[in-house]
Amino acid sequence: MWITPTNSLKCQTPQDIYLLLKSSDFISHDLHHAYDDCIPPYPPITYELVLKEWYDLVPSMEFRCFVRNRRLRCISQRQNHYYPFLSPLRSEILRHATTLFSQIRDFGSENWVFDMYIPRTRLRGHLIDINPFAPRTDPGLFEWSEILGMAEDAEVDVRFVEESEQRIGGLEFSAQRVPREVVDVSQGRGVIEFAVEWEEMLRKGVRDDIQSDED
Repeated sequence: MWITPTNSLKCQTPQDIYLLLKSSDFISHDLHHAYDDCIPPYPPITYELVLKEWYDLVPSMEFRCFVRNRRLRCISQRQNHYYPFLSPLRSEILRHATTLFSQIRDFGSENWVFDMYIPRTRLRGHLIDINPFAPRTDPGLFEWSEILGMAEDAEVDVRFVEESEQRIGGLEFSAQRVPREVVDVSQGRGVIEFAVEWEEMLRKGVRDDIQSDED
């Protein structure tokens, strides 16, 4: 489960935002290890917290699109579930992705990944996010070796989960759904020992908040 009361990324209070920031390995990576796989010199980073208005999206209509050498290479369904209505929409999904890519293709990199959402009206694709063209970005239904090996003149490959390939497993990104402190203090501890230490950390956090308010 997500650790917010809404069981999603939807935030209704500052506390919800703090919990999600603490729960994300991606945030921790960007803050402390952003340049681990890069070649120096490293440009300075100016951190910004961007809050977006919440929308209830239909998960079946989210797609991950891969750009290499400034060309759209492939498109993957985001959810690991079989949706029988997707296959007949293949050409329409490709058209929306191609149109959206033409609008954002001047993004300042030759290789990148963007997430697209197609609403119920199916009038156009909407840009949800842009991700690094790197192994830490989930390649969806592809393997990174496949994407890197695609021929320059190959047609855009659009891939959906087939009925025979339905996947049964844990929640996506389940490792990122608890605060980092939970992971840190739980290493090598029994359940009771961990619970006692975690409770003490929570009390300390409350005391610190009260002290800050008084100051």
